[in-house]
Amino acid sequence: MVCGPSHDSGPALSVVIPVYNGAAFLPACLASLAAQTRHDFEIVLVDDGSTDGSAAIAQAFARQDGAPPLRLIRQDNSGVSAARNRGIAEARAPLIGFLDSDDTWEPQKVARQLAVMEREPGVVLSYTGFGIIGQSGQDLLERSLPPGGLVGVGQLMPRNFIHTSTVIVRRSALQAVGGFDPSLRAFEDFELWLRLAERDDPCLFGLSEVLCQYRRHETQTTSNWQAMAEGWRAVAARLEQRHPDLWPALRGQAMAHNLEYCASLAYNAGEIADMRRLMQQALRAGALHVLQRRDGIIMSGIMLCSYLPRPVQLGIGRGFVSLRRCKRFVENRLAVRP
Repeated sequence: MVCGPSHDSGPALSVVIPVYNGAAFLPACLASLAAQTRHDFEIVLVDDGSTDGSAAIAQAFARQDGAPPLRLIRQDNSGVSAARNRGIAEARAPLIGFLDSDDTWEPQKVARQLAVMEREPGVVLSYTGFGIIGQSGQDLLERSLPPGGLVGVGQLMPRNFIHTSTVIVRRSALQAVGGFDPSLRAFEDFELWLRLAERDDPCLFGLSEVLCQYRRHETQTTSNWQAMAEGWRAVAARLEQRHPDLWPALRGQAMAHNLEYCASLAYNAGEIADMRRLMQQALRAGALHVLQRRDGIIMSGIMLCSYLPRPVQLGIGRGFVSLRRCKRFVENRLAVRP
């Protein structure tokens, strides 16, 4: 089903949005696309069996004056990987962008990344940094700035620093490697980025700036640390088979990073005993790797603080939030200085 105007010459970018009962956050997601400073793109929205009116929201958006062209694809519920693969198959542009229905893009994102992809034909995939917002859109004062410039498979293997909603990738490369693997419950994106990176190493390019907002909420798959741990083990087994030369040297680092990540998910879910156990395992697997990163230091501190009396924990937490707010205020002031 085609909604809205179309580009006669064809779009430069197809933005694939998989949706399953995403009505709560879909309006903000689509509004962020309408606010882009570059407009030669289409939206391919794959409704993966929603029952909450997500399709009606997409149709209403497409009828708005000046809305980007939107094609609505409806299918029975098949999972996020199958929905993204359907979007790739339906896309008309040579470049594919992925945007989850609960995330948003900053206004300059399309322009900044398409400039890279058009300037650098050897780059297969580009990604950016992202901020983190809460369920109601509030700034959680967290952001991730991944490595910038050209990145190879050896840099990516220990830790997935590429968030799916930041990615723009060449459709020809996706078709060559076969898209997302629907058999994976988690880390299906990481596994695909690795297959893409293996084709012509290095061929990934990062922009170390926040051009996407990742929404943290209770219903997302990544809030389930058990599912994420299972997904990572499946990907790690494949890496061991495909890279017998690289994997042994990187295995400890990769285990440490992913155990730390699962610990952070357990903490966000209020599962403190699991958080402690996972962080202890992460430090045993590679304390040096954990403590080299800000997130690892923070999670190590959280683990230690969790043994303190509750009033002391709350006081430390309030002080930490105040420091982060001061840091963000200074960063924002510096960003607008002439």
